[in-house]
Amino acid sequence: VNNLDDTAPVVAQVPPVATPTIDNTPDYVFSSTEVGTITYGGDCSSADTSASVDNNTITFNELSDGVHNNCTIVVTDANSNASNALAVTSFTVDATVPTITSVSSSKANGAYTTGEVIDIDVTFSENVTSTGDITVTLETGTTDRSCTFTVAGASAGTCNYTVQSGDVSSDLTVKEITVAGAINDASANAIVNFVPTTNLAANKALVIDTTSPVITVNESTDAGPTGDDTINLTASDTNLDTSSLRYGFSTDNICNGSDTYGTAFTNSADFHITTAHADYLCAQAEDNANNASYQLVGQLNVADVSGPVLSAGEPSGILVVGTANTTLTLTTDEAAICKYDTTSGAAYASMANTFTTTGGTSQSQDISGLTNGADYIYYVKCRDGLNNTNANDYTISFSVASESVQDQDDDDSVDVDTLASTISSPYAKIANFIKEKIKNGKTLYSKKKEFSFKGEDVSLAGGTVKLFEGSDEKDDDVIGADGKWKLDVDEDDNKTYEYKIKYYNASGVQIESKKYKVKIDSKNSEFTDLPAKLHKSKGGSIWWKAKDNVEIKKFKVTFNGKIYTINASKNGSDEEIKTIFNIPADIASGIHAMSVKSYDKAGNTTTAHVDVSIR
Repeated sequence: VNNLDDTAPVVAQVPPVATPTIDNTPDYVFSSTEVGTITYGGDCSSADTSASVDNNTITFNELSDGVHNNCTIVVTDANSNASNALAVTSFTVDATVPTITSVSSSKANGAYTTGEVIDIDVTFSENVTSTGDITVTLETGTTDRSCTFTVAGASAGTCNYTVQSGDVSSDLTVKEITVAGAINDASANAIVNFVPTTNLAANKALVIDTTSPVITVNESTDAGPTGDDTINLTASDTNLDTSSLRYGFSTDNICNGSDTYGTAFTNSADFHITTAHADYLCAQAEDNANNASYQLVGQLNVADVSGPVLSAGEPSGILVVGTANTTLTLTTDEAAICKYDTTSGAAYASMANTFTTTGGTSQSQDISGLTNGADYIYYVKCRDGLNNTNANDYTISFSVASESVQDQDDDDSVDVDTLASTISSPYAKIANFIKEKIKNGKTLYSKKKEFSFKGEDVSLAGGTVKLFEGSDEKDDDVIGADGKWKLDVDEDDNKTYEYKIKYYNASGVQIESKKYKVKIDSKNSEFTDLPAKLHKSKGGSIWWKAKDNVEIKKFKVTFNGKIYTINASKNGSDEEIKTIFNIPADIASGIHAMSVKSYDKAGNTTTAHVDVSIR
């Protein structure tokens, strides 16, 4: 008789898997009414595949972190009867250990000094709870500083670090993190690695600086008295704020933050105290953490020991013919009383002539009795309210043109000597200024477009003289009984004209004819490079550049009461030339008025004025 077994095993859960669990291979207990083979479903599997009657303990293969709610177990007996599918109660696996991911701060990047409070923010990989104080130790130099905090079910915690005297760090960072107890997540996984993944120095740029700058006095105050005290200071600090370098004055020999520091100075560079001071000089320096230093430099003894500086003296150059009166004027850089003399080197006290308008900064004196053709030089000294006098003469020099000076003559003419014995080579003068023997091909120059040819030859009395340009008769004149004649010219353009003068005796017989070339040039020369103010040394040189539409002939330089003539280098139309004037080596220091006058071949002149400061 065969007994047919068609009864399936019955399986049941005994205790569920603890949840959450930090074990990712948890044990599981279930009961079976029969021996059989175990089959697993869902997330779960195991190396245990045989079931016995009653309770069976199996170990699940490694599970991933997370919720497992689909695991099943089926037991099949020897007659292939399968049990019901036992649904394993849902459970959660959490085997990941929490870590410290970052340390940072909400404090702005920058430098901080004693008393500053800096928050230290620690971030964890998940919510954690500490069973004791968490201590953050910072690298702060000789003595490391720390702060503590606790955390309960949170992913971050904060403690505050207060900067103390002596702390130093070029980039604040965490040295170590410790805990009195443990730091666990909700599954009781404890932190085992207390090194932050990203430390404070990587997240922030916090400089700890509790040391004030050091100010070194390289050049102190003079014993004096002096009119210019030169000072040189060096401030040293790893985080120096150069914009904080300033100096001020104190009534005592103590320098501190209560003094006013209003004037900036440059590190290790000279600066000058030139205003009157008998108090104390103090210097201030700060670093970027606002640590400040105050340094006594020394007591000042600065007084006004310099005489007034004179400039803008007038008149200068050549005054027009007939000038009988003029006014000497000049400017001083401070209120002063000015005197003048016609002898150089006179002491201020011995000068008998005081400017009529003086005592301020604008000085003036009327001068009368001037004569044509004369040169005038006045030597000036001024004294300020502290009895300081300019050491060297300040010169005002000028001249009055003589009646024969070409650029004051309104009648440009050519005088032609036509004596029979010399008619083949007559002489010519233009405006009583140029007299030269006329040769074939030689050109005369006139700065006027209206001028005259004149001559005198009694042997031609009663005859006629005629002026031609080409075939065009420009003018004629009957030669008087005294032999004098005159031919007038009125041209329109600046150019070279070729004229022929024909001489006829009283019988109308042509005696002689002569050709003359006249270049009309009414344009002045031009200075292209000559500043109005120059600083030069004794024995040095002054140069300028000039050009003319035809040719520059020479320059006249009026300097320190003397007139120098310099012939121009060879030049042509609109050709810029450079001319050099050598300064006398024995000239006195101070400001000297200089004028440069250019002459072109036609007698046109241009004058430039320069104030030259001689060191």
